[in-house]
Amino acid sequence: MAKFHLVTGNHKSSIGIEDIHLMLLDVLGDDLTTGTFAEKSKINFVIEDFASQDFASYILDSEFKFCLVLTEFMNLGYFGKIFINKFGIKSNPIVLFSKDLVFATVRNLKDFLPFRLKLKCEEFIYWNKREMGLRRMLRHGDFNGVFCLHPAIEQQAREYMPKLSPDSFFTLFPRLNNIQREEVNLDIPIVSFGSKNKYRKREISKFNNVFPSKVLQPKFEKGSSGNDSVPMGKFIDLYFRNSKSWKYLSPVRFWRTLRKGSFIVYFGEEVSDHPINKCAIRVNTYKDFATSIESLSVVVEEIRKKIEIYDDIAKENNDRCLIFLNNLDLCPGVKND
Repeated sequence: MAKFHLVTGNHKSSIGIEDIHLMLLDVLGDDLTTGTFAEKSKINFVIEDFASQDFASYILDSEFKFCLVLTEFMNLGYFGKIFINKFGIKSNPIVLFSKDLVFATVRNLKDFLPFRLKLKCEEFIYWNKREMGLRRMLRHGDFNGVFCLHPAIEQQAREYMPKLSPDSFFTLFPRLNNIQREEVNLDIPIVSFGSKNKYRKREISKFNNVFPSKVLQPKFEKGSSGNDSVPMGKFIDLYFRNSKSWKYLSPVRFWRTLRKGSFIVYFGEEVSDHPINKCAIRVNTYKDFATSIESLSVVVEEIRKKIEIYDDIAKENNDRCLIFLNNLDLCPGVKND
């Protein structure tokens, strides 16, 4: 009988949590079931997104005790209020206070706005609801453990959930397990996956001005492998940040590309806040990219060695997570009396 269970009732579809589900499988093995609600006699996991206050209440009022999976960076605003640090939103109390004022305005006026602006407002309202639900979870703090997608999120969670034992916090390091040994030549496609906001589009345009090959811009979407613009074999994925001020790289994005046996590039100074970053190709400037491509076979061999080192680190970390879960001092998934 499976010992672990992933609760999915707070998510509209599986698309947004597929990657995290795979990461949990990497730690827990096939001993993981999924379902809309919690299950008795199992250790239940719930992935952050508590925009539905009804579902947040279900988690908080449940007879079961959960493991919380945190996916978003956070920051502290005014009066100790916790906000989700969306791209480009700085942790300035004045900025965050203004954000709340804007929310209060658009919530009352959105029905009178043009359609496109209304959609933007609804997205804004959705993120505000996610913040409200997250605050409730962090104040509650009564979880078996907290599993985070980035070391910085873990550090924030430790600070915002002081009631929970320090030994109950972990960062998930997804293993790669797919080190392809085939030769890589200069004809490898160059792509840039992910959503494209104005900043990213502008940076891709700058790159195209200095590199003689246009960058393909597909998205990782369900069924995207059938899209003619998506390379079927190995590729180089260019990682452009979501904003100039955004200091974190995306470990999920890196893992998603690298586990396909492909390679990912980021630009600028070295970022060492997550061990998976060492598995990427770092290039100082867009102009330097051409030089790196010329010595691609040497660069790729170095990356493959770093992937082996990273996988050892990830396995050790994930084994530690599993030992913690198997040693919980309570019946799986059930609160102490």
